[in-house]
Amino acid sequence: MCVRSIGSKISSVITFIISVLFLTSHVDAARIFALFPWPAYSHQVLNHQLSMGLAKRGHELTVFTTNPMNLHIPNYTEHSLSHIYPIVRTNLNYIDRGKEGLVHHFKSFVKVTEMMADTVYSNTDLKDYVSPNSTKKFDLVIIASVYVDSLYYISHLLNAPLIVTVTTPGFAFNYFEIGNPTVPACFPDVNLGYSDHMDFRQRLENLLHIIRQWYDYHYVSGPAHGRVLRKHFGDVPSIEDVRRRISMMFLNTHPHLHYPRPMPPNILQIGGLRMGLMNKTLPEEIKSILDDAKQGFIYFSLGSSVNSSQLRSEILENIIGAFSELPYLIVWKFDSDLPLHQPSNVLIWKWIPQHGVLAHPNIKLFIYQGGLQSTEEAIECGVPLLGIPIILDQYFNMEALKRKGIAESLDLYTMTKGEIKDKIYKVISNPKYKENMEKLGTILRDRPRHPLDEAIWWSEYVIRHKGAPYFQSPRLPWYQHHMIDIYALFIVGLLVLCYLLWKAIQFIIIRPQTHVGSIHKKVLTNSLKWEKVKNS
Repeated sequence: MCVRSIGSKISSVITFIISVLFLTSHVDAARIFALFPWPAYSHQVLNHQLSMGLAKRGHELTVFTTNPMNLHIPNYTEHSLSHIYPIVRTNLNYIDRGKEGLVHHFKSFVKVTEMMADTVYSNTDLKDYVSPNSTKKFDLVIIASVYVDSLYYISHLLNAPLIVTVTTPGFAFNYFEIGNPTVPACFPDVNLGYSDHMDFRQRLENLLHIIRQWYDYHYVSGPAHGRVLRKHFGDVPSIEDVRRRISMMFLNTHPHLHYPRPMPPNILQIGGLRMGLMNKTLPEEIKSILDDAKQGFIYFSLGSSVNSSQLRSEILENIIGAFSELPYLIVWKFDSDLPLHQPSNVLIWKWIPQHGVLAHPNIKLFIYQGGLQSTEEAIECGVPLLGIPIILDQYFNMEALKRKGIAESLDLYTMTKGEIKDKIYKVISNPKYKENMEKLGTILRDRPRHPLDEAIWWSEYVIRHKGAPYFQSPRLPWYQHHMIDIYALFIVGLLVLCYLLWKAIQFIIIRPQTHVGSIHKKVLTNSLKWEKVKNS
């Protein structure tokens, strides 16, 4: 017994040592090229957290981003792509598009991403890195994915493996990129606000929606980004070959945030990557005001992609009317002066340090658009939610959060003043929402390693092995992917079997009956003839 105990202890020590060596294994300082082209602050901060984490490990980072941090770190070089912002702001009005769903405006959305990619490749700083005469070498390329597949060609130009980051849950096109089955019977697409328990109509709509995305992915987005590559580089590989350069995908989701689903080994779920790493400090002016909110306060923000000033006047009137009748202080992130009468309990700020506000002990509720980065901040701070989803993954996020008992939601386009007040009181007055939120935060933090550490480890893994081709799922033609050819074989075989069975029935049953009838007819005819002769 004693020997067994000593052996167990020795085994535990050896396991611990191996684990430490495994977790602390690293590569020599590598050169990493990162490109984050989507102009939205909330999407940039996740990618910045990853790039900063890699820089702290000693790697040399070259980062093209729409939101430079300007931190002047020796091994961190930034290039601004802020000139992409006007492209999106001019061509995409999320509030107008959100009412119908982005899928109905997909061609215009792809046109925006085509313009973005063209702008990136036209950037003079970028040309210094990717031109044939460049002497700059890189060990890894990291690119944020949002229908900008032509930018993956940078991995080919730099001759370095590619990791793609996704700051939202995985859309169908992300799974097309990486070769992960979509399985529309079980897993709703992010564009649809459905749960993983779909009824027949929802499963049918989900299937049709994914088929539509598949078509757009191959025959709308693919040709558009193929044009970008031919414009800048002439004769290039097909866009399908460019997509196959992806070694791994870092997906901003987690089974506790959304729904469990099978993932291939080249997808790493990094949901919660920023948790525990965000700055909670507040400017003294804001802190003093929130400290004085003895009855508590409500924080309202539509995120960094949607401006509150774009809301129609009738929507603003309903929101302001509801806020004016509440006993709480309302802190509203509003990008301009409020166009209507501002109630005395409503404070307007154009920019607010969100995580610090959510971490304040006097907060009662967070009203927001359902964005994933804001959701993670609220989970870390244990703040219940009231969502007003507008576009993309926001409906999907809110449905998942409602099923977890931590949120309620409103329809931006139909909500009334009374509905807004009722939902606010419902969430604030029921302690279950906050209790469930705190429980979810505890579960989400209970992981073997912090998601940032895991993302860094796998980034270094791809560097060490110069890619991860053995993790790749097969990219099959659509009819093989969904086994249409197998089903067709079964159907044709069944039809042939039915045909042969019918012929057998004819031969065994119908033909003898016909033959007997023919004999009977001949006998009857001969009998009549004989009778006729006899009578004559």
